[in-house]
This record gives sequence, structure tokens and C-alpha cells, in this order.
Amino acid sequence: MPAYKYTLKNGKTMWYANFYYTDWTGEKKHICKRGFKTQREAKEYEKSFMVHEHLLPGYVTEKMQKAQEAAKTENISRSADKKPSIRKKSFSWSMP
Repeated sequence: MPAYKYTLKNGKTMWYANFYYTDWTGEKKHICKRGFKTQREAKEYEKSFMVHEHLLPGYVTEKMQKAQEAAKTENISRSADKKPSIRKKSFSWSMP
């Protein structure tokens, strides 16, 4: 959990949290939040963000489990309802 230091024009030192995460669609996202007074605050922000977004390894809530189960049953029911979509094509060629 990196936290970086930067200096303002007036000489004041501040901290920022800069990290990447992968969202539920599999897309990689970038987060950069500035203005923390201490390094600890910047690191706590990153940790709280990960917990809030359920991105910590092994962190699964009941809501997430229900959504996963619903998705599985929906995929199973869709595949059972699906009929083969092979059409027979007939071509008629006429010779001049």
C-alpha cells in the first residue's frame, strides 16, 4: 500500500494515495487521492477503499454470494432453453 509525499508551493508537505484495482467487470482502474496530512491517513484511505469495494482477497459478503449463485442459475436456465440455431440454407442456381 504505497503512499507518496509531495510539497506544495508554500513549502507544506502533503501525502497522496496512488493505486490500481480491478473492478467487477475485469477492467483495471486507477485511483489517485491527494491532500492527506500524514502517510498513515493515505494508507488508511486505500485500505478502506479496498474493503468498501470488496476487493481484498477472501473478502466475500452474503450479497456477493447471492449474486454469484443467481448468475450461475441464470446461465444454466438460459443454456437449457436455448435451441440449436443452425439453419438450412438452400441455394438455387439458374443457368442462363
